[in-house]
Amino acid sequence: ACSVPLGLSTGEIKDWQITASSIDEQRKEQCQANFIRLYSSSNNQAWCPRIDQSHQWIQIDLGTPTKLHGFMTQGRPGSREWITSLLISHSLDYYHWNYITDSDGNQNIFTANHDAVSIRYQYFLTPFNTRFIRFH
Repeated sequence: ACSVPLGLSTGEIKDWQITASSIDEQRKEQCQANFIRLYSSSNNQAWCPRIDQSHQWIQIDLGTPTKLHGFMTQGRPGSREWITSLLISHSLDYYHWNYITDSDGNQNIFTANHDAVSIRYQYFLTPFNTRFIRFH
């Protein structure tokens, strides 16, 4: 079932399960954490951190341990905003976090988007079980 979505775009994952390190308060009408959903009917909404830096993250609580095979990213439609790379960490208990690493044990830097509208599909080399996932 590696091609089965987890429920972000369908609403099965609820807004309260999506949190962020910060949001851009100046643009909070367009920049809430729950605006990370792909295929949104709103054309100008996305998560926007308060500060554009690598220490920011968006987190999803999957509710129970779930096997993840990959993820998708998209920029902010109707804008010129998107991420070009990201790191991913995950946890089963919220207290102990592990970054996804490459074959040498270094944090794996995932290539993200090159525009605001395209959806990029990424697959993990080794699927893993987790309850919490953070995109940095």
